[in-house]
Amino acid sequence: MSAHTESPWRWDRERDQILGANGSVICKLATGEDRKEEDANARLIAGSPALLATCKRVLKAIHWGVTDDRMSDEQQAALLKAAIEKAE
Repeated sequence: MSAHTESPWRWDRERDQILGANGSVICKLATGEDRKEEDANARLIAGSPALLATCKRVLKAIHWGVTDDRMSDEQQAALLKAAIEKAE
């Protein structure tokens, strides 16, 4: 499996596109009448690398019971909450 474009990704609202850490265009967003839905889609796409990394880290902690920094359940929950909030 190929690696995705380096994160963090960011949303350029003026140009309706998602950019990688190096400024490369990840995608151009379709625009229409429902700007709230488009904004929500853009945040979800831009936040996807952080969501993926967080899910992998927490899954490792749950499945094997260890992480490099020995996260507690509360720390795992806080990481997941932060990643979700970034994407919402």
